[in-house]
Amino acid sequence: MSLSKIEQIRPPFPPNITAHELLKYKSIPSPFIIYRIAVRMECKSKNITIERKFVSNIASNLWKSEPAIVKNTYKEIENDAKILYNMIQQENDFVTSAISGENIFPPSPPLLS
Repeated sequence: MSLSKIEQIRPPFPPNITAHELLKYKSIPSPFIIYRIAVRMECKSKNITIERKFVSNIASNLWKSEPAIVKNTYKEIENDAKILYNMIQQENDFVTSAISGENIFPPSPPLLS
């Protein structure tokens, strides 16, 4: 693939991918994997077909040439996704505890006589 073709699939900045979109994966992807997902999305949006085995190689070459601000932005997306994931987990734990009848609140201290 030519350099000009590769440049066509460089993901836009700021990225279109959101932390919420990353919650569908088994675990929160690393900044590079998020970037790779963005490369794949960019290919799809431009109807560019690339064999899956080449996407990582292309994404890696693009990633290496990205400035720190781009890499830091993907790191922030990863962090936001982790925070969102933890919030959802805490909410689910609270609901599960409430449904199971567990005492989710600590006992009150004894009243002074």
